[in-house]
Amino acid sequence: MRHASRRGFTLVELLVVIGIIALLISMLLPALNKARDSAKTVQCLSNLRQIGLAVSMYTQQSKGWLPPYRTGQLGSLPAPNYPYYWQFLSAFYMNENPLVWECPNDNFMVSTTSAPARKNFNTRMFSGTKDASWSYAWNVRLPKEGVDVYRGSLGTSFSYITNPSPISKVQNPSNVMVFMDSMQSVIGPDYINLPNYFRWDHAKKTACVFVDGHADLRRKDEIFPTVPGGYAFNTALWPPGFGEFWMGRHHPPGGFPFLY
Repeated sequence: MRHASRRGFTLVELLVVIGIIALLISMLLPALNKARDSAKTVQCLSNLRQIGLAVSMYTQQSKGWLPPYRTGQLGSLPAPNYPYYWQFLSAFYMNENPLVWECPNDNFMVSTTSAPARKNFNTRMFSGTKDASWSYAWNVRLPKEGVDVYRGSLGTSFSYITNPSPISKVQNPSNVMVFMDSMQSVIGPDYINLPNYFRWDHAKKTACVFVDGHADLRRKDEIFPTVPGGYAFNTALWPPGFGEFWMGRHHPPGGFPFLY
């Protein structure tokens, strides 16, 4: 009885199979990359929602004051004096979890040219572990009271450090940003022409958390002047919602608030 001889693949057939596999991979990669980027955006927004919850708890416990850039001197507590927001909010409301302050899309965290190196910048408040990092900047243009709450803190004249914002001056908390994606630690419309202050890592959008605690994405044209490179002090160039987003009011008294 004769058995049929086994015939292997020819070179041409192998090349065809390899070509089909390569084509399928090229078709799948964009979808996989998009899914990966979407997952990073979801994680970033989750981080900001946790931060928003911490902001709400801080505001309730401090009788209506939003978190400042740095707190006053903590005296005898076993913690660094004048801690930054990513230190004291984590310590008191997030079980000192430093990862909450790191956006997974932040590719500039360890940069020393485009932005300050922010990875493991300083220690946690209580444990002393040096892994406190940050990807989100504090809104320096939130409405202020006009007097230092932490009087004399840091021995500095920069009142944005010692003067937090009263929530009573925020007209619509759901439209007013507290923290957003950045390569710096403070952010404001003053810096719109400084590219190393802003990140647009989520499908050309930036992630923000608002006074009411919700997190969302914003396009550049929603938070920048209507003319590219337009001067933020020119209120005629403000898009709808610009004043609320940055300064808590649609038209702040006296125009652009120079008081930090």
